[in-house]
Amino acid sequence: MITYLPESGFLESVIQLDRRIAFISCLDARKILIILGVDGIPPLKSEVSEIDKSWILDSMYEHPSVLMWKGYEQELIHYYNVFLDYCKWEYHVNTELTYMNCKYSQGELINNQMRLVSKNELVTPSWVKCHDIIKSHRSRLIMVNFSRYYSLYPEEIRFNDGCILYPNQINN
Repeated sequence: MITYLPESGFLESVIQLDRRIAFISCLDARKILIILGVDGIPPLKSEVSEIDKSWILDSMYEHPSVLMWKGYEQELIHYYNVFLDYCKWEYHVNTELTYMNCKYSQGELINNQMRLVSKNELVTPSWVKCHDIIKSHRSRLIMVNFSRYYSLYPEEIRFNDGCILYPNQINN
C-alpha cells in the first residue's frame, strides 16, 4: 500500500502521476482508511451494505503506510477525495467509488455531476512537505515506470535505492 506524494501537495502530486498509479493510490488510501477503522466509508455495490473487512491481516495494522496516516484520517480522506476527483474527471476512470465527507472536502452535485468541493483549508501533516519523503516517492516512481517518471525527476534516480521513506524513518 502506497499513497504516492511526489510533490508537497495532494493535487500537485496526483497531477504528476499516470492514470494507473493515481487510481491505485486512491484505492490504497481507501484500504488504509478501512484498516484504521474510519466510520462512514461508503460500501461498494459488491459489499451491499457493509464494508468487507475479511481481507485485513493482522500485520496490516503495522504497515508503514497505515502508521503514517494514523492520527491524520481526515487528511487521508481529503487525499482520497482529491485523487478520486482527478481520476474521474481528468483520467476518465469509470468507478463506483464515491467521495467521503471530511472537514476539508465533500462531494457536491454541480451541473448534474458529483464533484469535489473544498470546505476548509487543509492542515497537512509535517511529513507531507518533507523533502526526503518526496524524493523517495519520486525515486520509487522511476523504479516503477522509468519511461514516464525519469524525465520528470532525473535527479532522484538513485535516491534511497528507490525505496519509500516513511515519517518514522526521518529525523525531523
